[in-house]
Amino acid sequence: MFHHHAALGLPRLEQRNLATGRVYAVVGTDLVYPSITRVLGAKPKPHLAAWRKRVGDDEAKRISQAASGRGTKLHSLAERYLGNEDLDTVEPHVMELWRYLRPWLDAHITGVYAQEVDLYSDKLMVAGRTDLVADVDGVPSIVDFKQANKPKKASYIQDYYLQGTFYALALYERTGMKCKQVLFPITSPEGTQVFVTKPAEHYDELLARIEEFYASYAEAVV
Repeated sequence: MFHHHAALGLPRLEQRNLATGRVYAVVGTDLVYPSITRVLGAKPKPHLAAWRKRVGDDEAKRISQAASGRGTKLHSLAERYLGNEDLDTVEPHVMELWRYLRPWLDAHITGVYAQEVDLYSDKLMVAGRTDLVADVDGVPSIVDFKQANKPKKASYIQDYYLQGTFYALALYERTGMKCKQVLFPITSPEGTQVFVTKPAEHYDELLARIEEFYASYAEAVV
């Protein structure tokens, strides 16, 4: 059984999927902010474009949809498991990932503050939703689960670090809670890799990417 701390008292945001991208509206206000994934995704990624060209648009779409579906089911399993719920039968294509992720959760999650947390920052003018705020080996942390078809190199996931940094900053802005580390358990059929970073190391780059987004796309935010 996982220990759960008192609720953080964060509001749920209203997610809106617009033609121009995902935004979150702060309920009860006129504030609407772009999602952090949209902000980071606005920067061209030549390696992804090259991959799509190499495998073809149809195959790239098929692979992406399959990965997304498996990732959603893995997230759901982790959420229910950390919520101390009973799990249904796990589908084989998800079990090949869950058999690696579950032992990591058992070994390292020592307390749960919140799951599927809506966060926004008035200072950065961005919003988003992180998977988990928890004590990891006793240290308050942001945890965002990822799945992959094969192991990742740290150089491939720099945007993840920026994403996690945003969550940590927004959580502090909203609650005063400090998460000095961000973890990304990335599970593939070969195992779970855990990438760890500190938000302070990525603040300047995150700010630059947000400023770049608003300079190019401000008119398309709402």
